[in-house]
Amino acid sequence: MNPEDNKIIEILENTAQGIKPNIVFEHELERRLTAAHKPKRNLFASLRQNIFPTLGWAVALVVLAFALNWATRSLLSGTPAAGDGFICPVTQPNGSLPPGETVESPEYLGNGELWTVLWPDGKVMMEQHNLESDGSLSMKWGWVRAVTGPLTIEGHRLDAEAEPLRADIPDGYGDTGFQVSALIFPTTGCWEVTGRVGDASLTFVTEVLFNGATPTPVAIQENSTPAPSTLVPTDGSYDWRGTTLTLAGSLPKSPAEANVYSLKLSQPATMDEARALAQQFGMNGEVTETPGEIPGNFDYLIMDGKQKLTVRSDHYFTYYSNTENFTLTKPPEEQAQIIIDTFLKQHGFDFEYRLETAPEMAGQHYYILPLTPDGFEMTFDFLMPLRFEITVEDIKNIIFSGYPVTFEEIGAPAQYGIISAEEAFQKVLVPNQQHGLMEIFRGNGGGGGGGSFYKLNLSGTPAPFPTPQPTFQPITSGGGGTVTQVVAEGDTLSAIAEHNGVSVEAIMQVNGLSDANIFVGQTLIIPIETAAEKVEGLRGMLSVVLYNQPDGSHRTEFGFSDPLHAYMLLEGDNLQEFENYQNRPVDIWGTILPNIDGILTVNVDRYEIPFPRLNFQILSGTDKEVNLESQSVMLFTGDDGQSYIELTPDCINPVGPDSVAGNGEVGQPILLEALIVPGVTYGGYPAACVSSKAMAIDPKSGQRVELLVTADQPYAMDEPSGVASSQPPTAAIEKIELAYYIRNPIYSITDSNAGADAQYLQPVWRFYGHYSNGDEFEILVQALKEEFLLPELAPNTPPG
Repeated sequence: MNPEDNKIIEILENTAQGIKPNIVFEHELERRLTAAHKPKRNLFASLRQNIFPTLGWAVALVVLAFALNWATRSLLSGTPAAGDGFICPVTQPNGSLPPGETVESPEYLGNGELWTVLWPDGKVMMEQHNLESDGSLSMKWGWVRAVTGPLTIEGHRLDAEAEPLRADIPDGYGDTGFQVSALIFPTTGCWEVTGRVGDASLTFVTEVLFNGATPTPVAIQENSTPAPSTLVPTDGSYDWRGTTLTLAGSLPKSPAEANVYSLKLSQPATMDEARALAQQFGMNGEVTETPGEIPGNFDYLIMDGKQKLTVRSDHYFTYYSNTENFTLTKPPEEQAQIIIDTFLKQHGFDFEYRLETAPEMAGQHYYILPLTPDGFEMTFDFLMPLRFEITVEDIKNIIFSGYPVTFEEIGAPAQYGIISAEEAFQKVLVPNQQHGLMEIFRGNGGGGGGGSFYKLNLSGTPAPFPTPQPTFQPITSGGGGTVTQVVAEGDTLSAIAEHNGVSVEAIMQVNGLSDANIFVGQTLIIPIETAAEKVEGLRGMLSVVLYNQPDGSHRTEFGFSDPLHAYMLLEGDNLQEFENYQNRPVDIWGTILPNIDGILTVNVDRYEIPFPRLNFQILSGTDKEVNLESQSVMLFTGDDGQSYIELTPDCINPVGPDSVAGNGEVGQPILLEALIVPGVTYGGYPAACVSSKAMAIDPKSGQRVELLVTADQPYAMDEPSGVASSQPPTAAIEKIELAYYIRNPIYSITDSNAGADAQYLQPVWRFYGHYSNGDEFEILVQALKEEFLLPELAPNTPPG
């Protein structure tokens, strides 16, 4: 492990020890992460992937806690709208680069002492994963310091009364350079934020939105262009996947036929090919071999003065006209077009193409889109047309890369019948269509895709597509009295129910289905009979969660954990008394069965509170590592001389030596929020069940820390079903066009799933649009008529 990884792990370990979550948080985290299904993208995803295999459970729990804050919360407290007519004066970035940074970003803001990166258009787009349990919204935020000292952050809302901004600024980033933080906004709205290091400060104004909703009117500039999703549909709306789908224009007329082209698949480049390409750019430098991206293959590098060329395959290269002086000065678009066209023709790239500005890139970066002989674009993934990329300053300052392909028309027949745009659109409207199309989405939470194409049939003899018949996939154990089954073509809910010996209603109830419609690829939970388990006087720890309702009332959920069952829900009459015993021991009698979600639930017949007067305490003292019962544990000694073995909040496991509070060391004064349960011992010592742990002295201020009892407070959050934004966003299709589909040309050398169809370029209908929350989607529908397809799915690498 390199020193940088060690430093990162040390920082996270120290952070973890200062935050000892309550057990209900652990189980709520586990439950929510299990239910989560959409991957989340965030700036620290790769960091999490690197550290998880290394850290112990305590650190992993804290990292997961941050993941929960960023990926799985689904609740929101209401925020009043701003006053009429208020327009948030968001700060515009100035492009100032921090020290050592060489790549320009249009979102940088800096003043020579402090730097940060602003969100596009000054709008911080919060989602469910940014939501804290108290209704506030948190977002990771990076800073760069050219001055020495710790960073402090403050902020206030400009358009309405609100609590001040909070900030989490972890230690471990030194006194200068990069510093990560988390900004915690109590509400949405217009916020002014100031970061300070000593006498240096940087202030900006940004607008905080939740799920795309803004509390203030948006100023429309005269030269602004409405977002594609705001176009007015002309062809009506459609019911689609539980929401509304609109078309922003008419379906285009289409030709009756299109070509199918044969492709030359990508191959590792040879030295002769690399030398020939270098000569095409006027380079005569020596060709040297370098280790290739693909094991066992070589890439090639050619240097000739300021020019540089790397060749990765016969379909993938990058050329630099000037490696010494490239300032990325943005030329006017008209001038850039002339420079690009001249460059292409001078270097033998003579083909029909369309030029477009590369999305989300600086204005001097363009896509060069080669066209097929019949004038259509080629695509291989989400917003990924087959292309060359070019970054241009002037004719002597160019970065040019691409992965061209060689293809030719297939002779017989000359063209192939294709379905119309209307027929393709009908396939889009089929709920959860899985075959004959590929769907890709991209949003703030990440991206992904699904679906697959049919194999091509160019034999001239149509192959009949059989009527789907029920085929039952193997079932797997789901635990807790359930199994799971994946729906196959031809399956019906009644047939699945009969096959498994359960009723249709039981399957609908356990899966939350409102009707009997199911789709191919859907995973169903199948309930099975499970023997009930009786418990008598079972002792465990109680957890309480209050779900706030829109009418001001609340629903209470009681959880229970013990060494045998980990976590269960408690149900029964007259459990209201439990609200007063958060995180305390309780004895229960009842029956354990899984509920409709597969979660173990105890139907409580009766219960007893063994220590009704037991309260949490704040203990002051020191701790040290000792060896008891063949393991290292932490022994806490209070200021009064009494010693306790530190246990986890559920009073089950001893706390290990990696639990030093904050950034302190063993022997330094610490504070424990703990429960001392009579009769609970470990190694002959009484035990303290620790809910939180902190250093007693603030290392920055030198002041004594005050730790308050909070472990006895039930968790309060809004009821998920009461959140208006939980309604699925509407969708609008803004572009429909005929294009050609090719498998990703960059990696076709190593794609084990390529199959014979990778040799073809086939027509597709491309549907592109946005959801109302800003997420983008693209659906490629296989355009060839059924007579030119086989009833077999082509090997597929999922898009996205």
